[in-house]
Amino acid sequence: RTILGVFDDALVAKQEAAESRKTNDAKQLRVQELESALRVQESDMMHVERQLQYLQERRARTDRAEKEQAREHSIRVEQLRREQRDALEEKSRVKIDSKRNDALLHELESKYTALKDERDRNAKLVRERFHLLTSTVDEYSNKIEESIQKGV
Repeated sequence: RTILGVFDDALVAKQEAAESRKTNDAKQLRVQELESALRVQESDMMHVERQLQYLQERRARTDRAEKEQAREHSIRVEQLRREQRDALEEKSRVKIDSKRNDALLHELESKYTALKDERDRNAKLVRERFHLLTSTVDEYSNKIEESIQKGV
């Protein structure tokens, strides 16, 4: 080989090395850009994961609150049903008591009427007997006076 050939080979090798350095530098720059982009994506991913965790916790709290509300609502509905049932039972008892009281009132009114009629009959009999008695006393009184006057 000639010096010129060696020189050409050295020049080509030098150019290839320069191109290889440029390619490596470009690749290194691309790797740095990708690593930077990856760090940004990891940061974004952590942010998204924190948001997801927050939303899951919030959803869990909301679910618990909804369950508690549903439980309280169920308790209140059952309480209202019991109150309604008790009110209906009370209404039924009052209705039965009212009918019983009406029957007792009717019975007492009948007894009162019967007693009043008996009292009126007794008063009439007393007046008749009193009238008869007064008549008899007057009659005897008159006879005694006549006897006394005849005897005097």
